[in-house]
Amino acid sequence: MATGTSYFNSRSDEFENFWDRGTAIPGGVPAGLYIGAIGAPAWAASTAYTVGQFCVSTHTGNCRLFKCTTAGTSGAADPFSTTGTETVGQTVADNTAVWTEQTNAIENQADAAAFLSELSGNGYARVSIGLADFNPAAAIAGATSTGASDQNSAAINFAAATGAWSPIVGFFTVDAATNGRYIRYWYLTSQLAIASGQYPSFAVNAITQETD
Repeated sequence: MATGTSYFNSRSDEFENFWDRGTAIPGGVPAGLYIGAIGAPAWAASTAYTVGQFCVSTHTGNCRLFKCTTAGTSGAADPFSTTGTETVGQTVADNTAVWTEQTNAIENQADAAAFLSELSGNGYARVSIGLADFNPAAAIAGATSTGASDQNSAAINFAAATGAWSPIVGFFTVDAATNGRYIRYWYLTSQLAIASGQYPSFAVNAITQETD
């Protein structure tokens, strides 16, 4: 089972208030709620990388996302930690290339723009999960105050892959099928590999969000 910790996007306090405290959203109540996946190709040895390319470690216990910030050729061995111990925004030297950890960029993801390193191709698409999945009235602890939490009220199934997907290191929620307003993201504790014919799935109550 894939597990992880979730975080609100840095600009999304109004969404947190709406879903977990039942107050109004200044930008208007969203028409729907969708979940998408964060991933990138696995790092490769002796490969020329250009600025802006993303990768994830070949170590499946590392669910950090990395971006090439100095072009160069990768070394002979994966330069990343085995369990994701890199710090937020840390740079990692890789022979002549340099990578930068991307939590800050995810945290500050702009609305109405393509999500940072969202999967694409081979049958991937965001899944509509509906506003009722995270309804303030369904809080399972703490009512609508700090510490309140709620869970997905229905199983969430992505479409089956038509080819292998890049390793998944996290997921995010957003209010539109493309672009939209970004609400929450979370990293997994272990990378999720999806082969052709497979799909990510969350059972009922598998996702819990909590008001901080």
